[in-house]
Amino acid sequence: MKVSQLISLMLWLVAVPALSEMYKWVDKQGNVHYSDKPPANAQQKSEQVEVKVQNTDFNYLDAEAKRKQQQIRRNKAIQKQQQNRQEAKKKEDPREKACQNAKQRLSKLQGRVVFVDKDGKELKVTEKERQQQEKQLAEQIKKYCK
Repeated sequence: MKVSQLISLMLWLVAVPALSEMYKWVDKQGNVHYSDKPPANAQQKSEQVEVKVQNTDFNYLDAEAKRKQQQIRRNKAIQKQQQNRQEAKKKEDPREKACQNAKQRLSKLQGRVVFVDKDGKELKVTEKERQQQEKQLAEQIKKYCK
């Protein structure tokens, strides 16, 4: 007899008492109770509950089922790789970069803004000029973003 069969047999023998009857009842306070014995107070109504054993050990699967599971895992991994490649390609796309840049500049422009030149000196910009830049950025977003 194989060791795995012996262990399965021993586990089955230990699990047999777990297949005994279960009872459910509600006490006077409304609390729900579960037990392997009916309530001592016969005035309380009880119902028998069927407890199903659920096997979580997948060692019983045959070779074909295991192969299918492995194939499913491989397919998921391939799909994930393809998604990652597409996302990386999107990030490298110059249109996508221009889109993100325009969106970022527009969000900064819509708040309280102080314009500075390359030397860090503050520039005087009228509200009309600011609105004009905002309009240009909105057009860039329309052009580059999908």
